[in-house]
Amino acid sequence: MANEINPGEGISLNDLRGRYEAGSLQRVVVDEIHNHDDLISDVKWYPSSKDDRDEAEYVVSKPKARHRMMGEGMLASGYSTQVKSTTPCQSYALLRILEERYQKEMRKGEGFANAYLSKHVRQQIGSLGELMVMDILYGSRKVDPKGMNGLATFYNTIGSVTGAPLDYSTRTMSAFPTALDISSASNTGNLRDIFAVTFGKEAIKPFYPKDSESIGLDFGSKMERVPEKDPKNGGTIWYLERQFKWEGGLNIVNPTKAGRLVNMPLDKMTSASGYAEELLQKLIRFTDLVKSEKSLGEKTILYMDPMLWTEIKILLCKVKWQNAFKDEDIDSVHKKELFGREVRTNESQAFAQAVVS
Repeated sequence: MANEINPGEGISLNDLRGRYEAGSLQRVVVDEIHNHDDLISDVKWYPSSKDDRDEAEYVVSKPKARHRMMGEGMLASGYSTQVKSTTPCQSYALLRILEERYQKEMRKGEGFANAYLSKHVRQQIGSLGELMVMDILYGSRKVDPKGMNGLATFYNTIGSVTGAPLDYSTRTMSAFPTALDISSASNTGNLRDIFAVTFGKEAIKPFYPKDSESIGLDFGSKMERVPEKDPKNGGTIWYLERQFKWEGGLNIVNPTKAGRLVNMPLDKMTSASGYAEELLQKLIRFTDLVKSEKSLGEKTILYMDPMLWTEIKILLCKVKWQNAFKDEDIDSVHKKELFGREVRTNESQAFAQAVVS
């Protein structure tokens, strides 16, 4: 393959697409996943440390320096780590097309047949990209043992911003207006959230089985002929099937490099009394809370529902804080920023969420 990549530096879908010729089945699959949501196009994937899982050493207590006088003994600084092991999950999309229809296209020419196949591949693979985004953000093995634990599973309890720095809940904040009753169903019917995420080998690490040459994607070997009984007219219907699989996982190597702002009432953001100023304070705290290390090439990105991004801009304009955000084309690239943090939007986040407490 051309365009050789160093897996140790992480491989994005955009890196992967360069390995395949335009128009090939593999390129169609990678392109469709890449174009699905902003998050999935941002992420770099890293090979797992083991054949069947990823093991990462993470800090559970920071070192503590002390004073001493000459002649006194010294105590260990107390630096402590643990090894965290995470297994990947396998997602799939099963493409099935009517063989008779495919043969009809083939009689017109191979180009027609390939176009017909590519159309169906795009429809199927979109769902695979959406599932991976949902897994990374909201996956819960308690709810679906076949899936993965996503960020919401870890950052699911609201704590104090002055809490222990390594506690997940320290980086989970509620943005619900104090003027509204959070126990009222009419106030919590359209809640949304924002994730601040620093993806990287030493941060929030998406991983794939280390022996894979395509970041865990399996394009299937070939189309298989599969018979099925016609329940209405009898006889046999022949289909062509091909499996597309994606195996991967998420390891929270450093919990300080992600966070979640929850309980944002999409339908009340611009109407709740005094909420503009209150939300501004919470957004500033939240965007400052999650850190990244420039020396490691890290960057913290904010991920949210596109409709939520629109409401935040309206709110900022309402209090004449237009300089707090950017939403413009710069050098042919569209950029969105909030308080200096890059913003990316995902249609997959556009759903009503339960109250987080």
